[in-house]
Amino acid sequence: LIGLVGSEMCIRDRLIAICDDEQFFLDYFEKTIKDYYYYDRGMTCQIIKYLNGHDLMADIETQKYKIDVAVLDIEMPEYSGIELVKDIRKICPDLPVMFLSSNETCGDVAVEYDLCAYIYKSAGETKLYNAFDFLLEEEKIAKQTYDTKNINIRISDIVYIEMKNHEALFHTESGIYNDRNTLSNLQIDSRFDKFVTLSRSLMVNYRFIADLKDAVYLTTGETLKYSQSKKENILKKCIYLRGQRFR
Repeated sequence: LIGLVGSEMCIRDRLIAICDDEQFFLDYFEKTIKDYYYYDRGMTCQIIKYLNGHDLMADIETQKYKIDVAVLDIEMPEYSGIELVKDIRKICPDLPVMFLSSNETCGDVAVEYDLCAYIYKSAGETKLYNAFDFLLEEEKIAKQTYDTKNINIRISDIVYIEMKNHEALFHTESGIYNDRNTLSNLQIDSRFDKFVTLSRSLMVNYRFIADLKDAVYLTTGETLKYSQSKKENILKKCIYLRGQRFR
């Protein structure tokens, strides 16, 4: 651990961990990220800088800090960013992680371990700013809720929505909640922008899609059928949403 910026942590501050074996890049990206939050967003953040992945992993394992985002270099001696993200996912499956590296050949790892961004160091500030724009948008979406007649549920927790007998059934990992509604009403609700319409009676949350082949395979282990007439639109929507993450 090199240092925690600031003597105290403000509750509203995002805590961002940057791991790179070169001090120059640690200092450069610390300034770039803090400038983004302060000048572009009117917010503040705290940065923890690590020269090796072992120290970062130790702090994650002991929960020394509540890290909101981890920014990793790929090519580091002894403990690479690829090895590090694999270990992070065992403990923190939902922690937003991004690669910020000169290595341009690890796109498959980025997909497999659900990275929120993969940015080349040569890409400049704009790509990095776009990645943090995406993260802040995801935070906003995660806080949005939908008030069913049963309970108020977080939209980000909804796996898919199924229409039956003029009711919308909201399937979550913890249960199913119903509400009197139509699919067309939900489709024009901006809170459901990250949902993909599979048929006239089914829409799925993109973040739960594990694979799309002859059917839609979900991270929950479920499988959903889709209308063949909508296949092209489904693919386009998935490609678009994926592009929002890695733009």
